[in-house]
Amino acid sequence: MFLIATAGHIDHGKTALVHALTGVETDRLAQEKARGISIDLGFAYWTDHPDRIIGFVDVPGHERFVATMLAGAGAVDFALIVVAADDGIMPQTREHLDILDLLGVRRGVVALTKADLVDAERLASLGAEISALLAGTPLAGSPVHAVSARDGMGIDQLARELRRGADETRADRRTGLGFRLAIDKAFSIPGAGTVVSGAIREGEVAVGDELVLAPSGLAVRVRGLQDAGRSVGRAVAGDRCALNLRGLALDQVHRGDWLLAPGHCRPSQRLAVDLRALPGGKGILHDSQLHLHLGTADMPCRVVLSRQKRIEAGESAVAHLVPARPVSAIAGEAFVLRDAAARQTVGGGQIVDPLAPRRSRRDTRPDLLWQALRDPDPERGFHALLAHQGVEVDARAYGLRRNLTAERVEAMLSRTGILRCGPAGQIALSAETAAIAGQAMLEGVTRFHAAHPDLAGRPLAAALADLPFSLTRDARRGILRELKDSGALALRGGFVHRPGHLPQRPKSSAEQWQRLLAAAELFGDASFGPRDLADAIRLPEDAVTDQLFEHRGQMRLWRISPTRFMQDCALRGIAAEALALTPARKSGFDVASLRDCTGLGRNLLIEVLEFFDRTGITQRRGDRRRVVPDLDAAFQRAAHAEATLPRRSFIKPSRPARRQPR
Repeated sequence: MFLIATAGHIDHGKTALVHALTGVETDRLAQEKARGISIDLGFAYWTDHPDRIIGFVDVPGHERFVATMLAGAGAVDFALIVVAADDGIMPQTREHLDILDLLGVRRGVVALTKADLVDAERLASLGAEISALLAGTPLAGSPVHAVSARDGMGIDQLARELRRGADETRADRRTGLGFRLAIDKAFSIPGAGTVVSGAIREGEVAVGDELVLAPSGLAVRVRGLQDAGRSVGRAVAGDRCALNLRGLALDQVHRGDWLLAPGHCRPSQRLAVDLRALPGGKGILHDSQLHLHLGTADMPCRVVLSRQKRIEAGESAVAHLVPARPVSAIAGEAFVLRDAAARQTVGGGQIVDPLAPRRSRRDTRPDLLWQALRDPDPERGFHALLAHQGVEVDARAYGLRRNLTAERVEAMLSRTGILRCGPAGQIALSAETAAIAGQAMLEGVTRFHAAHPDLAGRPLAAALADLPFSLTRDARRGILRELKDSGALALRGGFVHRPGHLPQRPKSSAEQWQRLLAAAELFGDASFGPRDLADAIRLPEDAVTDQLFEHRGQMRLWRISPTRFMQDCALRGIAAEALALTPARKSGFDVASLRDCTGLGRNLLIEVLEFFDRTGITQRRGDRRRVVPDLDAAFQRAAHAEATLPRRSFIKPSRPARRQPR
């Protein structure tokens, strides 16, 4: 569908002109007929072409109904600017032109209505005034047609001009984009239920599809579709349609809400924008309260400027908008700002980042993400962002900002030269960034081996932290995984080392560790402290403590509390018993049932279970627990965590165990 919106001052003949073009009376409310002015949006259609429908959105011209005009003009392809020949250019004419400019409407035609009431000289003079008014705007050079709805003068020529505009090629807003429809009307039909209508901004929809109402997040299903009053099975971007929805009550939906594809609902309360103050106004002050018009919504918002106190009239700057309630928006979407009393348009622009974080006004660092989001081509912006050294991109969040489908995001990530990290591989790094960070990790481990040849390797946390870039944990672990897969690094317990590295410990130290392991076996399934081991092998307690700290994370002896240790085989046996109990009880096991299986004392068992909870081997809900299915992976994660413990919190002075070694 090709959508045309009227624009112009009140009583300049917009509704009469649409009626003359289409034969449809768009003023349908009793109050509209009584007062002779449009109050709400009206719609009419040309359906005579087999492959194309042309729709007309007739908007109110009164200044009190500019919010309604904005709701109707936000998704149009073409503007029909209406100026009465007897009145000429009026205040609402200028404001509507400013709004069309801010909304990004770049094509249009001017109709001089009531041409039968003036002479040719007046028409020529007014045409010149309008051309001068449009000069310097995207609508400059728009054709001007003198028409009369009363006697049909010029109507056929105007209709041909509008049809020529509809024949021009438009950008594809369907492929790879999620469904988005801004709701401008909602009503109920007996026997059918709730119906909403609006223009599809992007994507497509079919009968039976599941959608999400934003910002509430309610899930709905499409039970019926109408396009230009005709039942259809499918509608696409650019169409204006009505959707009969299942799962939605009328009081749950309002003008300004959105219908979105599932997974695309991420309401925001802070928008980063490119904001322009209209020429001839007073400019826009930092922290000013204005009215935000976005899609079909209208709400108060606060303007936060980053590096200045005012945007002067006619100038632009980056700003943050903080709306009064959550909004659903995407990068590149147009918006309009009106004053606090909603009487005058003061500015507008385009959204840069719809999910903007809170930022300090003193932050002057240019945001590379914003540069990518400004690029009209999402793929080009994504890869340009990745090209910067040290930058990682959350591809899923980038796709949400650009309203990209999961398939399109996956296609971007599948390009060569990208390292994928994190859950589902949604964190992206360039091959260059990964190579530089990986080399730094390798060099750090090599230096550590040179300085500490007697140690098993560098603690995992230190190896991941020693990078030239500030990267997330997922990205750092992805780089380490690549190094492991290539054979450049290896991981033992919680330590990273070069392949083939063996600790060069003094013979006496190695002997002490073997004696200590042998002593630990004497305790069997019982717990023990450093002093117990020291007494068993007749070594100073400090020496035992040093050995335990040095070999932490190697999954031989486990620290279950600041004073107690157990053997690896003992802990794994308890975990295996607990795992065997888990499937038999859907809600998990309790302490008593595990105690009966293991024969351990309650105090020791609770100490062990608290260790399991802390390290993620078990998941606790109330007094019941479940064991994670992959015990080997769980113990590996626990070893990584133990390897990062600092010495001051690793061991506290212990008391002798009550139970003697067997």
